Amino acid sequence: MSTILEIAKAAKVSPSAVSRIINGKDVAIRISAKTRERVLRVAKELNYQPNLLARGLRSGKSNLIGAVFGPISLGILGEIIQGAEEAAAQHGYGVILNTAVMDERQILSHLDLLEQKRVDGLIIRPPIFQPTGEVCKRLCQLAKKGLPIVAVTGKFENAGIPCVYVDGKSIGIEATRHLLSCGHQNIWHLARTPDVLEGYRQTMEEAERFSEKRVIQLSNNDWQSGYEATKRLLKQDPCPNAIFASSDFAALGTIRALKESGLRTGVDTAVVGVDDLAVSELLETPLTTVSQPKEEQGAKAVEMLFRLMAGENAPSVILQPKLIVRDSAPMKSSRS
Repeated sequence: MSTILEIAKAAKVSPSAVSRIINGKDVAIRISAKTRERVLRVAKELNYQPNLLARGLRSGKSNLIGAVFGPISLGILGEIIQGAEEAAAQHGYGVILNTAVMDERQILSHLDLLEQKRVDGLIIRPPIFQPTGEVCKRLCQLAKKGLPIVAVTGKFENAGIPCVYVDGKSIGIEATRHLLSCGHQNIWHLARTPDVLEGYRQTMEEAERFSEKRVIQLSNNDWQSGYEATKRLLKQDPCPNAIFASSDFAALGTIRALKESGLRTGVDTAVVGVDDLAVSELLETPLTTVSQPKEEQGAKAVEMLFRLMAGENAPSVILQPKLIVRDSAPMKSSRS
């Protein structure tokens, strides 16, 4: 492991300059951007790792951020966490990551643990769609004690916690408009997220094509739920025009169910997912999907957290999704 002295020698600057740059205090002494970039590059090349414990003893801070997330295996969470960790590292901070959080009891337990660890800030994205009263109450208690908190979901805004999230209603609108523009009129929706469902409903109502019967609620956003929901759908409509699933994982289950029924994805039935997972473009019929800015969510959450830690305001941020058109729902279709 390299030291500040070794970095200073390699970058041809003083050890004090290296220390200020690494600790984010170089602005006060007007170190040039070119020098700062050179020092950080050398530090990375030499695999420099800051001693967070020693730094914390000097500053009275832990130099750690707590993160409470659902299981990393669920969709986009891994990339959101990656964005957060990379952004934290740029500030010389580490992240204490708590994943596999599935219920209120576990969330509260992890919040207690992170308070004991004296983290300097907290990022939270639990898997539950509607935060419970106890979780909100605990977060508000921590915030009143002075702990900066940012949520990577819009569900905590009413609790006064700054949030960064993707506009779910726009996801529903983008996907549904695309399918309508392709000539599909009877569009099914495998629903899981209320705001995405709202976007789907609004767009279908504007086209005078909405029917409550074509909305099937998912028990989860995984492929098994998508598969089972599509099996139920096919009993009602043996050859559906189009299916809009609330996640790419659910869409994978849809594609499997369609194949077992002898239907060709993108030919007999158009399929659209949400998230733009890496696997989506590797399928036999690449999946049309609505992409979320995944790493940006994590990085933006950390940026907001550091504003709060500096005593500044950090208003909530809403990011916009992007439609990615592939062969599962191509632009043109002769079906109606």
